[in-house]
Amino acid sequence: MNHQYHNIDRGLRRAYPLFLICWLGFTLRVSWLDRQPFWFDEGLTVDLVLASPLYVLETIDRPPLYYLLVHAWVGVVGNVPFAFRFFSAWWGVLVLPLTYRFGHRLMSRRASTWALLLAALCPFYIYYAQEARTYAVTLALALSSSLVLLAWLDRRRWHLMALYAATTLLCLYTHYVALLLPLAQTAFVLLSARRIGSRSVLSCVAAQAVVGLLFLLWPLHVWYKLPELIMPELITPPLEPARYAADVLWTTLVEFSAGRTLGGPMAGGAALLFLFLVVLGIVSPYTSSRARRFLLSLLGLPTAVLLLLPRTAVYFSPKYLIVAAPAFYLLAITGLQTLHREIRWLFWVCALLVVLILTLGLADWFFQLHIKVA
Repeated sequence: MNHQYHNIDRGLRRAYPLFLICWLGFTLRVSWLDRQPFWFDEGLTVDLVLASPLYVLETIDRPPLYYLLVHAWVGVVGNVPFAFRFFSAWWGVLVLPLTYRFGHRLMSRRASTWALLLAALCPFYIYYAQEARTYAVTLALALSSSLVLLAWLDRRRWHLMALYAATTLLCLYTHYVALLLPLAQTAFVLLSARRIGSRSVLSCVAAQAVVGLLFLLWPLHVWYKLPELIMPELITPPLEPARYAADVLWTTLVEFSAGRTLGGPMAGGAALLFLFLVVLGIVSPYTSSRARRFLLSLLGLPTAVLLLLPRTAVYFSPKYLIVAAPAFYLLAITGLQTLHREIRWLFWVCALLVVLILTLGLADWFFQLHIKVA
């Protein structure tokens, strides 16, 4: 009996820091939600949410799940700006425990705790958790999908595969960028074929095919709008594809690292620091082969596909790679953990710089300081 109480007490002690980090993340995500008026895309969200669900299903060319969910939400709590953004904020908070579980599945408990803290303070995550758009919902469902896939690969239970298919399908019905997720997951499964066996590979591919067929109902419904959505007219086609790709990658790296609003040399330095940590996480001897395959598939394949899409040359934002962001941050944490084991003084330098970057990014976002540190 005493041993049982000791285990419970130890579990509670471990849970306290995690709870405090999640509470910090919640506080940051709900702070000043209605301090600014809706911008153009959020205004479109309001128009669609306040319309009837039938009108939404008949008129929009984007996946409809987010608008239908928010329609039900504001019908209960009211259609004030805070309510619209709080819906995203709540999903943004849900991302935190999912991030912890995702890190714990692939890495150690310590790495997953660090990943949770980074996710709680991440300006990129906080911005989209405070926007009345679908990206926080898409990210939470993408993490759920990956978690269930990893659980299925560990246990091979049919109900986990059914849950994986369901969460993936829901994710696809929030935004077209979610299509990048099953592509990356399938690549990981194929790369792991020798370890997991051909039968498991076929089961996963079959589940992906079912999900694809069920999602195909929506593109077929809006088929007449897809050509313009996928291949908009190029006003000025990129003459230097390599330079164009580099600009896209750099823009994404800066926003993932420093946030949406922090600018100047500080943002560039933040991007280089996170790039160093991510590369170190990739080559680290402390990264398991399974984690390396999954994280590289999740980060690399969506990025490569997005660069090849004609739409990217016209309309691009780092938010379109939000399903790849968890892999980016977990690799950065792995890089920090490697420094902690091998070069302790450099770890403290990099950790302090990361804290400074996150602090400046959050200060710039919340207080509109327009920081451009030289």
